[in-house]
Amino acid sequence: MLKKLKILNLSHSHYLRQSPDFSKLPNLEKLILKGCKSLSEVHQSIGDLEGLAVVNLQDCKMLRELPVTFSKLKAIETLILSGCAKFEKLTKDLGEMVSLRTLLAEDTAIREIPSSITQLKNLEYLHLCGLNQPPSKWFVTSFWSHLLPRRCVKFPPSLSGLYALKELYVRDCNLTDSSMPKDIGSLSSLEELDLGGNCFGSLPCLGGLCKLQYLTLDSCNLTEAAIEATNLWSLPSLDYLDLSCNSFRSLPSLSGLSELETLNLDNCKSLYAMPELPINLAVLKADGCTALERMPDFSEMSRLCWLNLRHSSKLIEIPGLDKSSKTMLHIEMQGCTNISETVRESILLQGWSYASNYHGIYLPGNDIPEWFTYVNDGGRVSFQVPQNVGCDLKALTVCITYSCFSNSQSFNYISIYVINHTKLTSFFIQPSKPKDIISSGVIWQGRLSNRMFNLEGGDFVEVCVAINSCFQVKKIGVNLVLDGSIEIQPHACESLPYAYFRRDKDDEGEITSERGLADNVAGPSHYSFHSSSGVQMNYE
Repeated sequence: MLKKLKILNLSHSHYLRQSPDFSKLPNLEKLILKGCKSLSEVHQSIGDLEGLAVVNLQDCKMLRELPVTFSKLKAIETLILSGCAKFEKLTKDLGEMVSLRTLLAEDTAIREIPSSITQLKNLEYLHLCGLNQPPSKWFVTSFWSHLLPRRCVKFPPSLSGLYALKELYVRDCNLTDSSMPKDIGSLSSLEELDLGGNCFGSLPCLGGLCKLQYLTLDSCNLTEAAIEATNLWSLPSLDYLDLSCNSFRSLPSLSGLSELETLNLDNCKSLYAMPELPINLAVLKADGCTALERMPDFSEMSRLCWLNLRHSSKLIEIPGLDKSSKTMLHIEMQGCTNISETVRESILLQGWSYASNYHGIYLPGNDIPEWFTYVNDGGRVSFQVPQNVGCDLKALTVCITYSCFSNSQSFNYISIYVINHTKLTSFFIQPSKPKDIISSGVIWQGRLSNRMFNLEGGDFVEVCVAINSCFQVKKIGVNLVLDGSIEIQPHACESLPYAYFRRDKDDEGEITSERGLADNVAGPSHYSFHSSSGVQMNYE
């Protein structure tokens, strides 16, 4: 019976110290020993398994090496060693495994990649991230990590021969200028390249990577000169570029990257001028660029849908940003304390139809825009839907201002409750999650489809907003959206029993909080909500 066995899965056999003798399993095709944390030896008979195609040894923490016979596996296509924290050495005859397509060896103790790797003509996926970590991570405290030398992973001087390679991930391998293969730009089949977390003074030219779609160069201490040398702006297929956490002050124009959709420049703290951007860019992340003063013209960027510019305190203007309002899904500018009032009003006054539909808009500020009809201090506002609206109400635009008075890192979802006191219905939505814990004022604006609530003319409605105990909602505003031409996507919404909301006996007065009606700005004076988890939330 064992002679016919094709798959052997002994995963998570925590007390297995040695693999079985494979001489009685001649037809084995897949060997899975994932998570065998005591495994320290693989039996040498594994080299006789002529049909073995997959070996998964992920998270075998005690395994240091493979038997010398392992290189005899001519049929092996996938070898997974990721998480083998003590694994130090790949066989020097690695190149003899001619069928190998996938080699995953992240978070190991490997110090050297054998030169024979260039003989692997079929290799498509090579992941070696995290090779600079010490093998016994549990022993290394944050103090000792500063004293122990970082391991330098040695690569062969050339990677020519890896004609089929599609993915090369060498993040956090402590690579330097001298240890980086100079001909990496000749890997003509490469589609994804991750060099993040290495310290380079310069990089080889990457201009020959005509199929490259994904490039990560974050946290590499790159300067303007190093970026120039890569010639990355000539990559015709690039659609994702991560240059975050680097030292350059400026960048060459990226407008020639016609396929680029996502650009990450987060925490480039010396960057003072954003480069010219490709018109097809969809996502721009530039949080924490504290020196940023100048932005390019956004007028032609008709596909931009995601913009993060948090904590760019020197930024004043964003030319042409209003032209992107029809495609914008998400915008965050908390901490942009010097942004001009013109930019702020342009964003909020237009309502940024699409942005409000999704995660919403985050801007610095302390006041609800004047065009909101129903406004109140605190986290709740009440109103009656005008009779002439009938069934034409498309959505509610909700705007709040809030600040934070605690450094809590708990879940900070914006929670919105919409209670219809006429139809005795209530709903709960969490459309967005603030990412910042900052004390200064923030404006959030979002749009909620009426398909969820079915509000009609004459309905008495209460809208309440909370974040969590460390946030204070200072003001709230609601506006009714009647324009049927605006596309409004409904959020995930939970219907709650109306009985969860208890109104006080004194709350029988007219429900009006329309801006300008000073005598009736509050509606019901109190209510309390008891959630299914037993937490009581009070709004006053």
